Amino acid sequence: MQLVPPQGDNFTKDRPFTGQPVVDITPSKKWHEIDLAGLWRHRDMLLLLVQRDIKVRYKQTFLGVFWAILQPLGPMLVFTLIFTQFLKVPVGEVPYAIFVLSGLVPWTFFSIGISNASNSLVSHASMISKVYFPRLVLPSATTLAGLVDMAVGCGLLFVLLVIYGFPFTWQLALLPIVIACLALLVFAIGLNFAALNTIYRDVRQALPLILQLWMFLTPVIYARTIVPPEWQWLLTLNPVTGLVETFRAVFLGLPIPWSHLGVSMLLCGVFLLTGSVLFVRMEKYLADYL
Repeated sequence: MQLVPPQGDNFTKDRPFTGQPVVDITPSKKWHEIDLAGLWRHRDMLLLLVQRDIKVRYKQTFLGVFWAILQPLGPMLVFTLIFTQFLKVPVGEVPYAIFVLSGLVPWTFFSIGISNASNSLVSHASMISKVYFPRLVLPSATTLAGLVDMAVGCGLLFVLLVIYGFPFTWQLALLPIVIACLALLVFAIGLNFAALNTIYRDVRQALPLILQLWMFLTPVIYARTIVPPEWQWLLTLNPVTGLVETFRAVFLGLPIPWSHLGVSMLLCGVFLLTGSVLFVRMEKYLADYL
């Protein structure tokens, strides 16, 4: 912020410069200058957008929040029928229904979060063009709003644990950390897609196909053990794999795949870095593209 005298006809001898500060709002030019402090200053706006997203999602719906249960429950029933009655996919001693649900709950949060974050800037074009606020608020709000559905899905998993007689282990204490890491991954990848979607609208068209293929490359509906050893590296390089497997291990009391989780968090850092670079560079021309 600098004390800059006004320019043009407004500055005359009869109307001298009073020394009032002129604030010049410009986007950051370096990736490390991404406005995290501004995001904290606008936390009230962030919370309001989160509340609005949750209300709009279930507004004028007959089932309301029960849609958050049906989203993972419906595919669970279909996959359980196909993979237990027809294909006989082995998943060890764990019942397939709870095995697949423990993968669908984090995957549903991931896929919906990526879709919403990628469209967050485009869908708020009128707001962006009229008022200044940190643009990071928009993808952050969509990510946080998805945590409500995640909580409902976790509640459904707890019910199934009781029904199937699974014991509650100490690993459940790691659940908030795993969810926080998953939310960070959603935000990081969503930041990349949000920046690209602003410039190239093909992203919106391609994203459903990308997510559909991505799910089959993630051990959501099958166990990693059925994948041939020569293809195991492909699952390891998938940033969602380690978090889905860790989420499942926390609920079912299985050994936690620390090495796979470490790879996922390392890739999350890479996506966060690239997303910051793209977002900062795109922000300068955001109003023009929208």
